Formats: sequence, structure tokens, C-alpha cells
Amino acid sequence: MTKKKAIKVIAASAVAASSFAAVAAPHNADAASTSISTQVKNAKTTMRNAMVAYYNAPHYVKAAAMEAPIQKAKKAYEDTKAAVKKSKYSYNQRLAWISDLTKDYKHYVYNAINYQRGITQAYNAKLDILDLIAQGQAAVAAKDLAKAEETQAALSKALDDQAYNIKVKVVGTAPEKYVLEAFNAPLAKQAEDLAADVAALKEELAAPAVQSVSAINGAQLEVKFNKSIDKDSVIDADGTIKAGVLSVAKVDGLGTVSVTDAGSLATLSEDGKTLTVTAATGGAFNNLKYVATVNGDIVKTTEGKFVPKFVSNVLEATDAVAPTITNVEKLDASNVRVYFSEPLSNGGTWSFKYADGTTATVVPGILKISEGYVDLAIDPGVVSGKEITATVIGAKDFAGNLVNPNPNTLKITKGQLDGTKPTVTSITSLGLNKFEVKFSEEVQGFDGSDISIDGAAALNDVSAGTPATLEAGEAKVTRDTTDKTKYTVELGTTLSAGIHTVGLPVNAVSDLSGEQSAVFSKVLDFKADATAPKLVSSQIKKDENGLEYLHLTFDEAVNPGTVTALTATSVKDYVTTTGTIDLTGIAPVANTGNKEYKVKLADVEFDPTGAATADALATGAKFTLTLTGAFSDTSSVALGTSSIEFVRGTDTLTVAQTVTSVNKVVGTPSIVKVIFGQDVDGATATNPSNYNINGVVVEKAELRAGETNAVYLTLQANSNSLTGERNVSINGVKTKDGVAMSSAYAGTVNLDENVAPTFTAALVSGTSIKVTFNENVTDATDGITVSDLAVKYDGTELTETGTPQVEGIYSDAAMTTPIAAGDSVDTVYIKLASGVVSDLSKSLTVGTEGSNVKDTLGNVWATGTFTVSK
Repeated sequence: MTKKKAIKVIAASAVAASSFAAVAAPHNADAASTSISTQVKNAKTTMRNAMVAYYNAPHYVKAAAMEAPIQKAKKAYEDTKAAVKKSKYSYNQRLAWISDLTKDYKHYVYNAINYQRGITQAYNAKLDILDLIAQGQAAVAAKDLAKAEETQAALSKALDDQAYNIKVKVVGTAPEKYVLEAFNAPLAKQAEDLAADVAALKEELAAPAVQSVSAINGAQLEVKFNKSIDKDSVIDADGTIKAGVLSVAKVDGLGTVSVTDAGSLATLSEDGKTLTVTAATGGAFNNLKYVATVNGDIVKTTEGKFVPKFVSNVLEATDAVAPTITNVEKLDASNVRVYFSEPLSNGGTWSFKYADGTTATVVPGILKISEGYVDLAIDPGVVSGKEITATVIGAKDFAGNLVNPNPNTLKITKGQLDGTKPTVTSITSLGLNKFEVKFSEEVQGFDGSDISIDGAAALNDVSAGTPATLEAGEAKVTRDTTDKTKYTVELGTTLSAGIHTVGLPVNAVSDLSGEQSAVFSKVLDFKADATAPKLVSSQIKKDENGLEYLHLTFDEAVNPGTVTALTATSVKDYVTTTGTIDLTGIAPVANTGNKEYKVKLADVEFDPTGAATADALATGAKFTLTLTGAFSDTSSVALGTSSIEFVRGTDTLTVAQTVTSVNKVVGTPSIVKVIFGQDVDGATATNPSNYNINGVVVEKAELRAGETNAVYLTLQANSNSLTGERNVSINGVKTKDGVAMSSAYAGTVNLDENVAPTFTAALVSGTSIKVTFNENVTDATDGITVSDLAVKYDGTELTETGTPQVEGIYSDAAMTTPIAAGDSVDTVYIKLASGVVSDLSKSLTVGTEGSNVKDTLGNVWATGTFTVSK
């Protein structure tokens, strides 16, 4: 320190000390002391009030409202500190007062100031966050997923930062809570909404895919998709899985499973993203390794896009969890449904007792145990309200696990009937083969077998199925989707116009309390539907594969009649041609109730008048097509005068490339054949880097004549020493139209080892060379002969013709048994002429000739020349 600076420091210290210098107390010291003490006390209260202004408030306090108490506290602190310094009291007294004031200032006023700053910062952060939310919403609206996700990440950080700053600045549990609720919580809710929108956008833009397949118990597989699935593409009307959707291949283990369209029940979750499949009876997902395959171009999303093929890795399934009773539902007064945690293979033995130990009459229905429930039907003779103990023992799941606990008991009672029988309130003719029935309340058990016409025998119910046409004597009953008391009845027999009697027998239906209906009969005037169906619209639409379809929509359900030669005209390059069009391939669109039909235009032909043959619809041509009478409604009323116009565009194939199968070529272990779903693009299909087989090297990919959707992969020779299953991935291969794969293929292939057989050779006598192979070999053409092996002595090949020096190849040491075509051997003997080998110091070798000799898997023997040991 310089001398000048030292003098300044000493001087400053002296000045500071002088303000606290001890002086003699004046004669009125007590009064002055009281005045200063009160001022200090009042200042401390004022400073405390600055913090109390927000701390004790029942809500968050705005930053502006804090300004006055903060300024008042600051002034009280400065004024009181100055008064203390000017007072004539002892140094220690003044120091004590100022220390006390400063301590409270740093606690109360600092906290108040920090609170005010925290509120200001929270507000400024709120403005930035609202801007980020607006940016995110705009990105979602523009379907810019990258920008939306980037903004969402920034928003999350901004919210975390805002919350952190509030917690740092605001002292007090309650005030912190109020400020977070005022600033952070509402913004967090908006951020959650944006996150949901971003997730929905991500799902919308994502290609359809299977996310996972897993066994959830011993009987069921769960297939999860990333998009909602069209139920009609995976589940048949009878509740079983559609053919070809899912297959399961056992790899190892004790379990045996089967997923078939005939016996495997299937359900789709409410959001359409989870398909649960119950395996066909007789198998169990227990102690099992398996591979599940969801086949491509079968499962559709609700947007109409196909889900590509999915092949799982090798999965394991073990079910050691016992089934339990999860719920008991009273269906009506006399029927109870008992739900189990999983499907059962055995419904167990049931018994029913009253409290006094006597038997109650209850019939267990076990027909639906594979769907996970048992229905208990309480006998009509059972007294209502009397408690029954139901006991089940021996119920087990498909893995053999017994119900837990076993036996299991539950209490049931017969409910009271409501005293009001259900009645038919109206019955209305809808045509000669259809009528509507409305009941007084919701009923159960109504089907076609409850209906008779004109006193004839009850009709045959086909309500559970979806027959293309109803046969005579059949009836289909469909409950209205909005009014559960109303049903539509379709008859397989078209009635004559006029009066007919519709009847329902006693107890045909029951209400939800169990009250059963009385006999019902009503005379109804059936009239033919004379109103002709109308064509509502005609449109050209492209399907998910880019193919053009003509869509025809009608105002009611219709059936096509004769559509093979409909009058039509074609206008192309200003030339008008008359002729006919054949719509034979037209078919109803699913889930439209036969109100909408479609036909692929690539299959439709225009037959010009006088031409020898029909032609495909010309691209760019405008067609006028007369549809009058080509369709009829269900009452056989034909379509009135109708015609449409459409222009044939082009099919823009957009179907993604898929892999149908990957298999070894039997007899050629180094070749693997890949079959694609569509014809392949040569450049991408023959790129070896697009194929990966775990543990082996793909050297070459090639196309072969006549196989436009197949690729043959050549594996590096001797690269696979083990026979067994390998994981396969394929990506980047396009269709011949240039459409890439929507996702990489993942599957397996069972390969044979491709190591070439080899041998050693030894001279065992002057006329015999023993050749020992490392595995069995064969020559399927003409057996192993002298033409397959070249023997050289002293560098000169021994002759096989003329006066032969090599006389033959044999399978036995006596050299009497030649090796025939197809013989499998691991040792052969080469017979040499006597005297050929005369000097053991000279070289003797055996070399391979040709490629006919192979091991039992088809691997050609290793080429080369081998020294004969002596």
C-alpha cells in the first residue's frame, strides 16, 4: 500500500470511529433514550410489515402493491439509522441499535424486495412462455413436427426456469404456492395441452406400425399399434381374428399355441391401438419361446392405411400367475356374470348353498370361459333376496394355474322383478321383407327365432352372422345404435303385399330385471317399397396404393344387377366413341351398409361399338356412363334414370415395398432367397448393403430372370459355421415404381452352415491312397469317380485312360466297392496301378476336380491340391 493510500484509509477509519465515539450522557439521557428506542422499535415494525404485506396475504400480491411498504421500510431504516448515529449515546448502544436494524432490514426488506423482483421476473417469463406456446400451436397447425418438438422442449425449460426462480425469490411456503398457482400452473396446463397436440401430430405423421407383441397370460397375445386400427380389418363378425392377420411360430419350449381365424377370439381396445387375441383352444403361452408375425397389407388403420409386416424377435412367455375373480356383475334379477382375470381352460366345479347349508338351484354357464367369464342363471323358484354362497373349485387358466384362492367363494342373490312386463309399443313395415319393432323398455334375448309370420314356425336366427343374403325362413335382428329399445328385422322371405300377422311367443324377451314378455301378435299391412333408390354422388378416389377407384354412393342400401354392358361414350382427343362399359368388379365399401360401391378403374374396360375386343379405359378420356336400372334396393326397386361422367386419370402407385419372406435355398447353403411384396427396383435390390444377416457376410445380391420380386443373396463362403436361426434386417429396397420401404424389415432365417468340406490323404500301401473327409460327402450325378480327383506323382498327373495309372475310387479298403451316385461317404480309397509309386521321396498329391462333390447340406468341397502323407 502506498503512503498516500495508507493515510486515506487511516483518515476514513478515524471519521467512522468518530461517529460512534463515547461521550458523556446528557442530563436528559433517559428521555432521549426512550425516544430513540421507540423509533428503532417502530422502524423494525415497519420493515417487518414490508414482508408481512405478501407473507400473510391469502393470495399472491402484485409487484406494484409491494412498492409502498418497501419504500416505507427503506425510509424508516435510513431515517432511524441516521438518528441513531447522531444521538449522543454510547458507541456500544448505537452499534447495537444499528446492528438490530440492519439484521431486520436484511431479513424482512430483502425478502420483500426479492418477492417483488420474483413477481416481475415471473411476469416477464410468462410473456416469453406465452410466445413459445403460440409458436408451438402454429407449428402444430402447420404440421411442422420438428419445429413443434423444438418449441415444446424450449417451453419445458422455460417453465422449469420460471418455477425455479419463483422458489428462489419467494420466501414462505404459502406465498410460493400462491405465486406458482398464479403464474406457473396455468402455463403448465397450456403446455400440457400443447404436448398432447404435439403427440397427436407425431402420431398422425408417423407411418402405421406394430409397436410390440407380447403374451399377457397363458392364453392371450397383445398386439400394440401406434395408430388406431380399423376393427373390420382385424376382427370378423363372429368375434374371431381375421385370416392372415397374425401367426405364431414356436421356437422352443413346452407350450404349444395356435392362432387361427376359426378359433381365436379377438378384441380391439376403445382407442383402437391394442388388439388382444385369445389363442385357439389347446395351447398355452407358457414355458415357450416364439416368434409372432403380423402380416403386411392386411391390417388397416382407421385412415385406410395398411400396417406393414412386423416380425418379432424371439419372445419368451411364462405364465405362473393364478387367475382370480375380478368382478361380479348382476346382468338382471336372475343372472349374474362372474369375471376372471384371464381366459379359462376349465370353468371348474360350482356349488351353491343357502346359509342353512341346503342347495340352491343355480346353473353355471361355462360356454364363455375362454372369454374370461362364467354366467350364473338363478332358478325361477329361488326366493328373491335370499343370499346364496357360490363356490368354485378347480377353475384353471390355459397354463394350468388354479384359481386363487382355490376353492373360491362369492355371494349372490336373486333380485326383485320390477313388476312391469316389457311390451311391444309399435311395429312398422319397412317393405316386403323388413319391419321395425319397438319395445316399452330395453330388453334382452330378442332374435329371429322369436318371430313368426302368419302363424308359421319360428324363423331361423342369423343375427350373429353376416350372410351375404338371407335364405328363406331366416331372419336377422339388428338393434338400433342410438335407441336401444328399437330393432330392425330383415326376412329371408319376401312377403306378398298385404296383411300379415307378426307374432312373438310368451317369454320371447325379458327386461333387465328379468320380467318376461307376454304373447304378442299384431296384424300388419306390408307394402312394397315403391321409392326408387337415388344416386347421391360419383367420385374418383385413389386408395392408399395410388390406384384410382370409381365410387358410387346411393341414398339407401342397393344391390348391383346386370352391370356387364352399360351404355357409355368415350371422348378422347375430341373424338367421341360409343360403346359399353363392364363394371363386373364393383363391390360394396365396408361399413357403408351397401350404400356405397367402388370399382378399380384399372380393371374396367370400354368396349367400342363394333370393335372386336374391349380396351382398358384410356388415360385422359372422359366417359359418360348410364346406370339406369343397374342397381336395385332391397325391395327390388330399380335405380331410376341416372348417368355419370368421369375422367380416367393415372394410377400413381404409392404402395410401399415390403418383404414377404426370407428363406434359405435348400441344397445351396450360401444362397438366401428374399421375396418382396412388389416388383423390385434393380439398383436398390442388388445393393448388398441393404441386407444384413446377423453373423454372416452378404457378398452379393442378384436378380434372376422371370422373378421380378425376388432377390438372391450370396453369402461369403465359409462364413457360417453353425446351422440355426439368424436375425435378418432389410431396408432401402424400392419397388419398380420407386416407392421405398416404409420401415425396415426385421425377421429371421434358418440357415445351414456353409463351410466347404475338406479332406486329408495318406498313402496306405503301394497301390492305395486313403482320402478322409471331415464330414460325409456325396456326388449326386455319377458318384465319386476318378474324374473327381486328380493324382500327381512327382508333379506329373497320373493317367486315368489308356493304360490307367489310377484304376478307380472305392468306398472300402479292399477297393472292391465303387461309389455310386448319391452314396454318402466320409472315406474313399484311390486305387493306383502297381509300381506307379516307386520312390517315397518324390511328391504325391491329390487335387479336387469339378464341383459335383458336396456335403449333405449342399456345400461344394473345397478346391485345392492336398499332399499325401506317407
